[in-house]
Amino acid sequence: MAKKKAILLLTILSAGFGAFFLSRPAGFPDSFAGAASFLTRNNDQKIEELNSSLKEMNSLLKEFKRKIFLSEQKEEEALQEIEELKQKLEIEKETVARLEKMLERQEKASQLREQEYKREIEEHKKEIALFRTELEKLREAIDQLKDEMETLNTAVSKMNEGPVLCQKQEGEEPRRDKVIFNEISWMGGVDSPADEWIELKNLSGEDIDLSGWQIYNKDKKIRIVFPEEVGILKNGFFLLKRSDDSLLAGIKPDFIYKGGLKNENEALYLFDKNCQLEDEVFASSTWPAGDNSTKRTMERKPDLNWQTSKAPGGTPKAENSSGYRPQKSASGRASGGGSFSPPSKQEEFKPQISFACPQRFPVDKEIEVSLSVSNLESAAYDVKISIESEQNKTLSEIYDQKSGKWQSSYKYISRLFSGSSFLGKFQLRIKESKKDFRGRAKIIAKIRESEKKQLTGKAEKEIIIELPEGETPTLSTETSNSNSGCINLNTAPKEDLIKIKWIGEKTAEQIIQEREKTPFASFEDFQNRIKGIGSAKIEDIKHQACL
Repeated sequence: MAKKKAILLLTILSAGFGAFFLSRPAGFPDSFAGAASFLTRNNDQKIEELNSSLKEMNSLLKEFKRKIFLSEQKEEEALQEIEELKQKLEIEKETVARLEKMLERQEKASQLREQEYKREIEEHKKEIALFRTELEKLREAIDQLKDEMETLNTAVSKMNEGPVLCQKQEGEEPRRDKVIFNEISWMGGVDSPADEWIELKNLSGEDIDLSGWQIYNKDKKIRIVFPEEVGILKNGFFLLKRSDDSLLAGIKPDFIYKGGLKNENEALYLFDKNCQLEDEVFASSTWPAGDNSTKRTMERKPDLNWQTSKAPGGTPKAENSSGYRPQKSASGRASGGGSFSPPSKQEEFKPQISFACPQRFPVDKEIEVSLSVSNLESAAYDVKISIESEQNKTLSEIYDQKSGKWQSSYKYISRLFSGSSFLGKFQLRIKESKKDFRGRAKIIAKIRESEKKQLTGKAEKEIIIELPEGETPTLSTETSNSNSGCINLNTAPKEDLIKIKWIGEKTAEQIIQEREKTPFASFEDFQNRIKGIGSAKIEDIKHQACL
């Protein structure tokens, strides 16, 4: 920049001198020497002025050069300073960028810490709530344990004192309106005379709580006082067996007792919890019915009189037979003594059908059904065993061993057996299209003659189809009455809850209070949280309720 200024100044000076020479007066010489001579000769004063001007010009030129130099120096310093400022500015920008990133990271970290603190606070709140719930459960468990200990102490005291047996009042007649002695195997079984058993039947049309009921024999060697949580379903049977819980015709007994029945000079009494006489039977000399040699049991007829069972070994937990009628001998007398009246065709061949199966099973599992048929005419027979809903819709398939295939239980297995009796086992499963079914159903066994296609007889039992094994029950938000007719413990109002056996008003109120805290997840959860619900009671409740 300074150099450009110097060149411009020299150009101006040169132009000034040029103009001087071009405008010189007439006669002015062309050369500088001539001009000097001319000036000297003509005008000394002008020469002096010119010299003075030249000196001044030189002085100005030097000063100008000095200023140009100083200007160039300042310009370089300014440029250098600008570069330094630029460098500083870049450094400042980088520093600012680093600080912004650091601030951004700090803000993110602060947000993360804040979120973490909030999560920790929420977790602590949940832990505190859970701790309070567990503490409340613990307090309730302690209270329940205290109640159970008190009950246990009372029971131990009573055990130490021994049961107080009811006494038959003079002139008291048995009521026989709720529960009766339905079948008695006073002679024992084929394997052992000690295999005695007693069957009760519920006539009342409603479930009966047997808690506190009593049975004892004449010399009180048999003394049965039913404990809490023992009951008998409406129109159901209750099987008591002597000594052990071995199966009777594939059926597990409901109660085990000690003591034996004598074959003569014996008696049995049944009292309710209020010591009212419900039933009695006497063997003044011998029992009213039954046969010790053939091990045919003594069973009740529809008119409540006694008869000898048609089936050796009896019909435990099943409807009684049509009764045994001795065959006519060649002399025209009934074998075994007594009068004989020829049975009608219908009486002679009244079929006996019974079967054993689980009362409850998961919907995804196969079940085994043991079928026993006797007292048939000698013919070929078809068999149909099906699981049906309360609306009589077939839910199951049956495995046909003859064909080696599964088939719908709606169809009969044709010509499965021939003869007058049959004993076999069958595999059933729920159809794939019915796997969503839950609740009450029934198993029905039907027998028909293959040729006539005519129903010969049938038997049925109620069962419960449950969730698949390992599946957690889904809490229902529907109304209390589901499609299966059960009462939902998580949603049913109080007036529905008290319809369930073992649930009174206080228990219903406790159920409502508990489910408002947390819905019941399972029957086990229900049993653990509701006071006074034991293992026997929960089984009855499962038949009537659902979750």
